Amino acid sequence: MGIKLYNSSTWNTQKSLKVYASSLWNTAKQGWVYNGSSWNLMYPEYPLNTAAPTISGGTAIGDTLTTTNGTWTSTDAYSPVSYSYQWKSGVTNVGSNQNTYVTVSGDVGNAITCQVTAINQRGSTPVTSSNSITVSLPAPSSISVANTTPTPGAFSVYGSGGQNSWSATHSASSNASYYAGAAGSTGSQPSSGQVWSPGGAWYSSSQTFQSLQTWGAGTVTIYVFAINTNPKISVSWAAVSGATSYDVVWSGGASGSANTASTSYDIYPGTTSSISVSVTSKSGSTAGGSISGSASGTNPQTVQQTSVTVTAPAAAPAPTLSSITGNNSLTVGGTFSWSFTNSPTSYSVYCSGPSGSVFTTSNNYTYYGTTFRPGYDGTGWQGAGNYTIYVSARNSGGDSAASSVTTYMS
Repeated sequence: MGIKLYNSSTWNTQKSLKVYASSLWNTAKQGWVYNGSSWNLMYPEYPLNTAAPTISGGTAIGDTLTTTNGTWTSTDAYSPVSYSYQWKSGVTNVGSNQNTYVTVSGDVGNAITCQVTAINQRGSTPVTSSNSITVSLPAPSSISVANTTPTPGAFSVYGSGGQNSWSATHSASSNASYYAGAAGSTGSQPSSGQVWSPGGAWYSSSQTFQSLQTWGAGTVTIYVFAINTNPKISVSWAAVSGATSYDVVWSGGASGSANTASTSYDIYPGTTSSISVSVTSKSGSTAGGSISGSASGTNPQTVQQTSVTVTAPAAAPAPTLSSITGNNSLTVGGTFSWSFTNSPTSYSVYCSGPSGSVFTTSNNYTYYGTTFRPGYDGTGWQGAGNYTIYVSARNSGGDSAASSVTTYMS
């Protein structure tokens, strides 16, 4: 309660109190009233606020916030003589008794306000700012999203060639998911069907890679491919002051999310399609700003090769004579017989008798038996006398020399 004066109809609170001292009126700092037992302070009035303080500044950690004092009644009875300041982060007192406050990481997600207290000779009146500023985490200032799929490491291929065939084995390749093979020859090679095994399919471990069907003589170059089918996308970003973790979210060819306290993360999307990645700074459960980027994975390959020599089978040797005989054992005439080494397939035969030619293949290898019997059934029989037979044998290796024997037949 203050000092009031009655002006015939109403009691009015005094805007000022002055005291006359000899020759001057001086503004009183305080006025006391005796109530019969004690003196009570009744002047000035408590400071009276007419407009709340306001604060200004940025929302990032480390920004400086500034408060006004607000507007107060300025007459002598109410006018403040000083101010004090209490900043609050949420409901927690922070800062010092200053009209400025520098935000810290612990303020993230909190509304910052300031309570300004006006003070005069009577006492004090606190008023909270009419607005607040919520501190938020900024986004990371930079981000890198890159394909870092490792290329399969070098490995060795061991090949060998043989007659109309070849084969190869290989060592393991680091970072390889699968292998496949191929081959080409300077000689002839099969033109249809499956020509090697495994046949055109990727296989997951080291196997023998080998020819199928018949390959012609020549140099065969064997290729083994190692492939990494596990694409890797590496994401890294600039640290944010005050962040306790980061949310990493990706979408596109594959989708997923993770939370990490680190400033890097590796994604294995299982696809070479483009992946979009977003990184959001966080303080506890409060999310800050985000930054994004994109990249595509790959399936890198490494190829190693070796060359081998494929040979053709050695040519079979031409037949050679083992025996040729004639006898006169039949009732009419006799029998010639012969044998040759190295498996002949046909013969050229000429037989003459007492009167000249009895039988001929005309130098063609069209005779397939190993005996000839002139006169057996009367055919070619020229009567008793000397009969001579000439025989040459043939196989894939060539022709033998002609051999003969003469026998008297009757």
